[in-house]
Amino acid sequence: MKRTPQEKSSLRERFVHKKYIAVFVCGVLLVSIVGYVYWSVVVWQRAEASSRQARQDSKASVQFLRENKSNVNEITKRIETLSKTIGSVCYVPSLMAWQVHVVRHAKDTRDNCNKTHNELTEVRTALSAISARVRSEQDFARVMTTAQAALEKLPQDGYTAQRDTWVNCAAAIGRLTTHQSLKTTKDTAKNAVAEVVAAYDKLIVADKEQKRTEFDVAISEVEKAYSKLGAIQNTSVDSYAQLVDALDEVSAKL
Repeated sequence: MKRTPQEKSSLRERFVHKKYIAVFVCGVLLVSIVGYVYWSVVVWQRAEASSRQARQDSKASVQFLRENKSNVNEITKRIETLSKTIGSVCYVPSLMAWQVHVVRHAKDTRDNCNKTHNELTEVRTALSAISARVRSEQDFARVMTTAQAALEKLPQDGYTAQRDTWVNCAAAIGRLTTHQSLKTTKDTAKNAVAEVVAAYDKLIVADKEQKRTEFDVAISEVEKAYSKLGAIQNTSVDSYAQLVDALDEVSAKL
């Protein structure tokens, strides 16, 4: 059966229309593929860049702590920032994450990011330990400074008032919540202060009873107890050095 000219024209138009649709679909697919490839490259490059930046920021935080040990508030802020960085470093959308199974560069980037994540976590732990330690040191120093300031206001022969000052100091030390690295220092301080109080007890009795020999012995015991208080600094320095060594060990990996 022969087709009429109108039918032939209609068939040609439908063929051309379908051809245009096919070309359009292919064009869209091509653009989508090119766009996906381009965006994938951008995402993995950003992951690499974020890993490098996170390492640099972490090194800067470590250096800041070394130079500004007493600035606990700023160190705390830097640790909080580091925590946020750890949570977002090397983020790759799931639409591209699967590429680690087929693209070598993506796998290498992912592995490096995981390594960075673990190292940053170790640095954060070390920084947090030192920050908590420094805050504890400051609290401890305030207690001792308060006692020293109170003693300086007392008369030289005000033995009972001096004793009471150290009793209050012992109570304040007992209330302190200190970092575990300061436990030895805190225990040493408590024992030393207890010895000071005990020596003052003997001194007060000897002074009241006017027993010169016992008084001289008690004075000697007070001085020995004071010297033990001075030795507290040694235990504090040693334990802090251990925390710094731990930080050096993990930060050297960055």
